[in-house]
Amino acid sequence: GKDENADKVSVSTENFSVTNAGMAYFFQSSYQSLLQYMEYYGMSADSVGLDISKSLKEQDCSFVDGTWYDYIMDSDVKNTVKQILSICEAAKAAGFELTEEQKKTIETQFSTLVSYAQQENLSPDKYIAKIYGEAVTSDVVYNMMELSLYASAYIEHCVNNADISDAALESKYNENPDKIDTTDFIIISLD
Repeated sequence: GKDENADKVSVSTENFSVTNAGMAYFFQSSYQSLLQYMEYYGMSADSVGLDISKSLKEQDCSFVDGTWYDYIMDSDVKNTVKQILSICEAAKAAGFELTEEQKKTIETQFSTLVSYAQQENLSPDKYIAKIYGEAVTSDVVYNMMELSLYASAYIEHCVNNADISDAALESKYNENPDKIDTTDFIIISLD
């Protein structure tokens, strides 16, 4: 059955929060990205001592003191979630709202999931539980998609409205190429 801890808040800021089930959603997304990354670079799970058929909580990770679950949670998921929530707070403070078109993006992403579920003859909730774990429902997935989009749309809004020319960015980058990393575009202090 469903874990009664699923709805407990795991990470929160003043106006936004992510429950344990939401963390499970982000965890699974991060894990899938890691597997895709490894596949892209031709690395097998075996080569890093990972058995994808077993629970990540039961497998020690070779390069950290802890399990694969701890590694993914600590190295990526917690930071990602804190970053998303911080950006959402900044967006809310700025009075930023998603456009109708952006809201449709979430609908589209979600209906893609629903169509995958139908292909496997499963209800959306059953399909989502299969991918993300028992605790994760379609409501959780929808809300986390919305939270992620709200954050990324706000970043895009800030970039598009920033008074910085490409040339200025280019010269900043050339002065300091290791200081700008597009994957970690916004770094927010959470102290």
